[in-house]
Amino acid sequence: PKLRTIMDTVGFVDIVAFDACDMAQADVYYEFVGHASYLVGSEESVPGTGYPYGTDAQDLVNNPTWDAKRYAIELVTNYGEYYAGQKGLDYATLSAIDMGQMPALTTAFTAWTSAMSANLATYKRQYTSALSSTKTMWATYFYLDMYDYMVKLLQGSIPATLVTATENVKTAINNAV
Repeated sequence: PKLRTIMDTVGFVDIVAFDACDMAQADVYYEFVGHASYLVGSEESVPGTGYPYGTDAQDLVNNPTWDAKRYAIELVTNYGEYYAGQKGLDYATLSAIDMGQMPALTTAFTAWTSAMSANLATYKRQYTSALSSTKTMWATYFYLDMYDYMVKLLQGSIPATLVTATENVKTAINNAV
């Protein structure tokens, strides 16, 4: 709620880029619906140096006609290239989210949670099994990758309604990223 209040004051922006750990979370991003075109952030810990600001700034100078989508993608590309060659920093992640897709993702996720709840008593063991093998974040092991959880969930035996709901969320995530 505080982020939304701040953005109500700031107004609409093309891109919000987080140079902070664990910010690429659906609940955080939802606060920016209607306030930004793209959000860029990491679901992981951000290495100490953060973004390669010099490269990112030079891209703005060299490419003044780029739209927000193109620049958001470039932020992700630059970050990946910057950390790819650095020993011990292979965990670095960054993604750009099309905020126009967040309402569809929210709707799909809400339907998925309803399907999960409705089937909890019968399929709790499958939920737990999928959860135990889901990718965790490097320094924040209690954060899980939701997409990976859904992939693992689909590998087990779950009801058709939950398969459909899970596939719908995966599609919504792919449309947003």
